[in-house]
Amino acid sequence: GINAEYGAVSIPNHIMSYSPVVTALVGSLGGLIFGYVTGIIAVAGPLIAKDFGVDPLNTFLTGFITSIILFGAVLGSFFGGVLAEKLGRKPACFISSGICLFGVVTTVFSPNLYAYMIFRFICGVGVGLVGVVCPMYVSETAPENRKGTFGVLFQLMVTLGILIADVVGFGLQDAFVDQNISWRVMIGSGGSILSLALMVVSFAIMADVKSTQFGSNTSETTPLKNYNSSSPFLL
Repeated sequence: GINAEYGAVSIPNHIMSYSPVVTALVGSLGGLIFGYVTGIIAVAGPLIAKDFGVDPLNTFLTGFITSIILFGAVLGSFFGGVLAEKLGRKPACFISSGICLFGVVTTVFSPNLYAYMIFRFICGVGVGLVGVVCPMYVSETAPENRKGTFGVLFQLMVTLGILIADVVGFGLQDAFVDQNISWRVMIGSGGSILSLALMVVSFAIMADVKSTQFGSNTSETTPLKNYNSSSPFLL
């Protein structure tokens, strides 16, 4: 059921005590996805160009290999707020991470450069959606006295995701005899695991925030100040 009215967000009673951890998970996974999926191209890019026979001196194509995901991210960011408002944060987060997972997996199995561009763009749309929906959820469900701490979590995890991508990339670039496999493993390993993890979190334990009518008494909501401060899951 839904608890009392507060004019902010709707949170089921059974996860109230766990909400700070759920909020932290959503923010962390969203940031890690954004950082890893976009950052891994720093190492994978030259290998992708080599795999698809792109001349290293062709700055247009090599630049597009690197940046195509950001074009998708711009589009995803543009529609992220609309999706979250229309469907609620929980479905929007699930769909966003699902698009990321689809984009990552299809990118890994791209047979040629054109397919790579299309699938990497789709992955970028998912990343852009995640980059809007996850911080939105964090800002709305973080405990009042810890909003600052939770607010920086997404950006911190973006940076950590980029670092992890670099470490994984440098570790895997010579791990296989065929470097055409290396870049596929780089992109697929971290990207798929993180996207799947966010899908599971959003489907299983994420609160379905349906209203951002702050100050309104017309929506069913839960006072964030009533979170169980004695919960062992409280951050």
